[in-house]
Amino acid sequence: MVVKLSINILNIDRIDTVHMMFALTMEYSLEWRDHRLRYKNLKEGLVQNRLNKNVSRILTFKKTGKTPT
Repeated sequence: MVVKLSINILNIDRIDTVHMMFALTMEYSLEWRDHRLRYKNLKEGLVQNRLNKNVSRILTFKKTGKTPT
């Protein structure tokens, strides 16, 4: 399975040259196609097949990592 990763750095919040650390604000997205899934009643237009607002509950990630002091 191919997973596409996209990362956008929105802001470099802090640079600590003494401790060689930095903090940044970013957004990322992952995209993949799972051929094991089967869909019923698909419409011809892509816009008509959009998921509702509950789609954000399908896959979530937790923030982890070390926070610089």
